Amino acid sequence: MTLPDERLRAMKHIRPWLTGLATTPMRKLRKETLRAQISYLLKHYPSDYELGRMAEAVPELLKERA
Repeated sequence: MTLPDERLRAMKHIRPWLTGLATTPMRKLRKETLRAQISYLLKHYPSDYELGRMAEAVPELLKERA
């Protein structure tokens, strides 16, 4: 079970990880390392259901387009 602090940590780490990925030359990326990092971040990343609940709770920050 994912705890709220784990979920928040995963969400906070996605942007810097993707930024680093976007700026790293392809020859330096290792498939095994990428898979491990992706698995780690996705393990606690919010599901669609959880994102919907967050959007309901804080609609000024998260809102689906009608």
